Formats: sequence, structure tokens, C-alpha cells
Amino acid sequence: MNRAVTAAIAFAIPTALAAYIAFAPLAAQAPLQELAPPLGLLDDAAYRLSSIAGSEAAAGAFAALGVVLALLVALVGRGGREQRAASPAPDKGDTPRPAWRPEPHNPQDRIASLRRRAHAESLAGSEPVPLPYEAPVASPAIAAGSLVLLRKPRDPGRDWFDDGSWLGGLPRLGTTPWPRGQNGAPLPFAAQIDFAEIARARPGLPLPATGSLAFFLGEGAVVAASQSPAFSDPPSGLPPAFEEGGTAMPATPGPLSRHFFPFWPVAILPKDDAVSLPAPRNTPFHAEGETLWWHGAVHLGNRLRAAAQKGADENLSADTAEGLRGVIAAMDEFTAGRDLWTPLSADEAAVIADLLDELRAAYPAVAARHLPDGTADLAALSLRTMVTGAPEAVAAMPDTELARINAEYRAPLRRNHCMFAPAGDASAEIVLLQLASDDMMEWRWPGMADGVAQFRIGSEALHAGRWHEAWLEFRPG
Repeated sequence: MNRAVTAAIAFAIPTALAAYIAFAPLAAQAPLQELAPPLGLLDDAAYRLSSIAGSEAAAGAFAALGVVLALLVALVGRGGREQRAASPAPDKGDTPRPAWRPEPHNPQDRIASLRRRAHAESLAGSEPVPLPYEAPVASPAIAAGSLVLLRKPRDPGRDWFDDGSWLGGLPRLGTTPWPRGQNGAPLPFAAQIDFAEIARARPGLPLPATGSLAFFLGEGAVVAASQSPAFSDPPSGLPPAFEEGGTAMPATPGPLSRHFFPFWPVAILPKDDAVSLPAPRNTPFHAEGETLWWHGAVHLGNRLRAAAQKGADENLSADTAEGLRGVIAAMDEFTAGRDLWTPLSADEAAVIADLLDELRAAYPAVAARHLPDGTADLAALSLRTMVTGAPEAVAAMPDTELARINAEYRAPLRRNHCMFAPAGDASAEIVLLQLASDDMMEWRWPGMADGVAQFRIGSEALHAGRWHEAWLEFRPG
């Protein structure tokens, strides 16, 4: 409560009592008969006080008490302000945030990132945003345990795009604007999680009952959305989210670039619900059969095209560049007009296998940097694309492969996608969402084999729903 209001109340109550004593008795003069009994009790108390010290002395004593109380409140408030002013600021080094953060890929993004950090530092001493109530520094309800996001099995018989929580694809933002970075470019979308599904998994969390949270990569952003039934249209200028079979958030677009990560609905489960969690696996996803689809052959042509585009940066010789252009032209002719989800015949698959052997022999440096190890890698990439694709794509999958993916590949290789994990240090930070490196999602975070992308938020900001205060950190494994 404001100290001025407190002082006024401390002065007003004794002063009102002093006035009552001075004018008592008042019960007989009450305008309403119902007021007479309570006023009679007050008259009796005033009479007793007056009989001890006299009415004028009793009234003066209460008036003086009001002045004294008001002065005490004012002095205590001033002393508290002086003590805080004299106290040193908290040492931020006691609970340091990790210093490691990947820098933006190009100079323009790097400058924008520096400006964003400088802007945040300049706001450090500004007035805080008022909270709707006194939020605790730490929340036992949040820290009690995390939630695991488990990819749902693909069922060709149901609508794959009708779930409330998902990874990749497009968001459902409704009227909420698509967030942009400091340079004005839209941020790549990563995940959208329904508040109602969180509440079912962890009742009692201090979160809204409706709506959802949408998470964006790049500079990082978390926004609340009403979750419209329709997916949001991608804005113009949206940078690529990943390179097919390559890295996430490439610096420049190329033949392998895709603007949206694979769409995959998720189930939200308590971490201690071990019965529902699959057993950890030890190897990355791979294809078990011999089938190769035309999607893999087209992908190989795009890999060669990307290698040729990067030739200037990799000091390819003129003969190598010319040879690659010839192979690309032949591959384009070989794959023209083919249905992506039709398998190659044995003879056609043998052509791809022989071509890979010839490329490794003729261009070993290019092969080591840009080409798959064999047709099995191409088949695995096609299966990853098919399982999250349109109905015609998933319908082309062998039943054994679909069953294997549904049973064994619903979680990342080593670390979980999760929410509300403890920060692991002495700070009041919460890991609002952790996205682990995940080959099925094409999440290969920059410069990290087993790293995670963590959206963090302070406990007070989480309780108050100030999602704009969340930030993104990439952490190595």
C-alpha cells in the first residue's frame, strides 16, 4: 500500500474517535432508528473515557495519537528508502547466465543482435512493469517437475493437422502478429503448445485456461495466441528454417532450403510417467529396407546443385565445377517428371548407387562435404519426409517402416523436448520450453551435435504472463 495513504489512515482513525468523543452522545440524534444501538455502545465508551480524563482531554489525546502515528509511518517509509539507496546492487555474478550463445550468421543479423542486447541493458534501471499481485521469487509448483513433449504416432486414418500442440509446420496465430527480429525479418516458427493440454498434464500451474504459446527461433520470441482454427499465412521475407538433411537456420538460402520444419503433433506427459515414455534408443534414424524413392534421387541432385553454388567459397577448380554442372544436368534429366513417392526400380536404384561411387572417386573433397554416404541415407531422409508429409506421402510408406517409426522414433536421440524444467542453477529462471537436437525434426542446432534450444523466462514474468520477457539460448550438450 502507498505510504501516503497509510499515513492518512493512521491520522484519520484516531482523529475521528476524538471528534466522536467531543460531540457524544449521538445515539439519541441518530437519523435512523437502526443506528441507535451501535451508536449507544460508542456513546458508552466515550462516557467512560470522559469520566476518566474529561471529554476535552480524551479528545485531545486521540487527536495527538493520530498525528504521532502519521509521523511514524512517514519516518519508517523514508528510512526504508534510504536503506535501499545505501545498499549495494545485487551482484549479478552470483547467478550468471551462460556466456555461450551462437552469434548470428551474417553481419546484418549480428549488428541487430548487438543493438538488441544494448537496448535490453539500457532498460535495466527503468521502472518495472506493475504485477497484478505479489509474485513469489520461485515457484514450487513449477519446479516440482517438467513435462515431456512426445511426438504422436502417425495414423493415416486421422487428420494429422488437427491437434492442439505441435512442433514445426506453421503456427495458428489468429490476430497475433508474426514476430520479427531487430532487422525486421520474420522469425522461423518452432512450436505451438495449448494451455489446456498443459493444464491436463500439470493441473494448478499459473497459466491461462485458454489459448496457446507460440515459439519462434532466430533471435527468439514467445507470443500468446488465441489459436485460430486456420494456420497463419507465412509472411513475405521469411528466412529458411533448415536445409534438408543439413543444418537449421542456414545463413543463406539454397537448393536444399525449406521454410518450415516438419510438422509433428505432440502429446504432453509428466516426466515421471515412465510407462508412457518410450525406451531411449542408441542410434539415429536409419532406413532398414532397400527401397529408394524418387524423392531421394531429386534430393541428391539438389545436394550437387548446392555444392556447385558453394564452389566459389570452397575454391573448387574450374574442371571440378564444370564436371559437377554436367552431372547436375544429367540428374535433372533422369528425375524429370517423376512422382516423388514412387520407388525406383532395382536398375534405377543401381544407377544412383554407381553415380555416388563415381562422384566419391572423382571429387573426394566435394563428396566428403556435401554427399550422402550411400543410398540408405537417401532412403532415410525420404522416410523422415514422408512420415510428416501429405496423405499421399505417408500412404507410400511401407507398413513395417511406419510401425517402426511410431514405436521407436517418437523422442529425440539423447535429450527430451520438455517444458518447465528447472534451470539447474540458483536463479529464479524457468526453462519454459526445451527443444533438443532431433534428426526427425531436422533440428541440428548451429555448431552443436547434442545441444538444445531453451526458451527461458523469469519466475515473476511467467506468473504475470509477460511472455515477451522470455529469451532464447542455445546450449551445447
